[in-house]
Amino acid sequence: MACIFIKFKEFLVGIIPIAFLKYFDFKGCSNRAEYFHFILFNIVVFSILTMLDFSLMNSTLLSIGGLGGIYSWLTIIPSISVLVRRLHDTNRSGWWGLIIFIPLIGFFVLFIFVCLKGKSDENKYINVPAKVAI
Repeated sequence: MACIFIKFKEFLVGIIPIAFLKYFDFKGCSNRAEYFHFILFNIVVFSILTMLDFSLMNSTLLSIGGLGGIYSWLTIIPSISVLVRRLHDTNRSGWWGLIIFIPLIGFFVLFIFVCLKGKSDENKYINVPAKVAI
């Protein structure tokens, strides 16, 4: 049981702050673990806050807002930035994120892109130090 709490602590301390520390960073890359841990964390927090909304504020399914809505607004930019960095890891431009707006297939194509293994060789988005000529 203690092992579960240690892993959860490593999860919270190691992965989640990375995405929030890079709040406005649209350059560089994010690996699959960073991306999916961030998404999972957001789903869990949003679900807990939405349940609190329903129980404490007598909200209905048709009402939008409350704690879950505020959290969603606060995490829009880090969610977009971690998506852009994840697409960079697969050697794609961040503009590929707009494919989500294509009905029916956009979500599935984007999901496949973020699930692909990152490309470390010949990736133009990885910061490679310039060679210094002497």
